[in-house]
Amino acid sequence: MKNSILNNIRNRHDMIFKVIVFLSASLLIIYLLPKAGKFKYEFKKNKPWVHENLLAPFDFAINKTDEELKAERDKLIENRFFYFDIDPDVKPVQTAKFENLIPDSISDKEQYLQIGRNYLDTIYTNGVIELIDDLEGKSEDDLILLRRDGNVAEEMELGRFYTIKTAYDFLARAIHARNLPQGQVLIDALEQVLGQNIRYNKVMSDKELDEKLANISLVKGEK
Repeated sequence: MKNSILNNIRNRHDMIFKVIVFLSASLLIIYLLPKAGKFKYEFKKNKPWVHENLLAPFDFAINKTDEELKAERDKLIENRFFYFDIDPDVKPVQTAKFENLIPDSISDKEQYLQIGRNYLDTIYTNGVIELIDDLEGKSEDDLILLRRDGNVAEEMELGRFYTIKTAYDFLARAIHARNLPQGQVLIDALEQVLGQNIRYNKVMSDKELDEKLANISLVKGEK
């Protein structure tokens, strides 16, 4: 019987060896597998976190909601800048028109011409701004960007510019205060040559807004 067992072992030693190798390899793999992590902090539902802040060792993105993205877009649109350019041709052209509107029959014509030129110089130096729908409801403290030379733009308050209406009101008050014999003739002539020399630059304004809208990050935490 003993010899029979030994003979079986000899005859099947290859198979037995393979089984031993397989079991050994399995045990080794199990041993080397990472152990399940255990969360070392205690917490309870609906209770405040009592430990120090936990920081992830890596960065991960959190997508913004549609409402958050819409709020960012609306804020950019609401606070957008409007670009304006100075039209240098308006002042000399309108001044020349004014000079042709004062009749030769008026007494002291040259005096009236000089008074008119001075007022036009004051008005166009300050600037008469082109009104656009997007400026409706803006306060005098709101800012625009005024381009003077090329692409160099300067922030300016809306309140420092005339509109056609405020320019006319200024002229009427100032000339009436002089008590000129032909003051109304001067007012009427100046009213006809009031023009806007601060022109809205829609192309540049829309381009800057489009760039800002395109650069809105879709995830939180990015600048």
